[in-house]
Amino acid sequence: MTGEESDAKGRILSSGREAEANILAFLEAKNIKAKSHGTIVKVLKRMHAEGKLNEQISRYQKLHQEGKAVEESPLHVLKPCDNQRTM
Repeated sequence: MTGEESDAKGRILSSGREAEANILAFLEAKNIKAKSHGTIVKVLKRMHAEGKLNEQISRYQKLHQEGKAVEESPLHVLKPCDNQRTM
């Protein structure tokens, strides 16, 4: 492994740890004590279906439109959820 590859690996690892810490802090702020990957995914899917992530999604979309998003996520996936649906 070259020095550049080692640096890149370190940055990727650091970014992953930062993302993990941020998602855990986000959930803890909402009194959700999820720790495992599967539980966190289930909680986030439920929150999305309930429209509880709409503010975050809208903020990301605005940053994306302004060219300020650091990483491009698939916009077809990141849509606010209309939890006012009728059956």
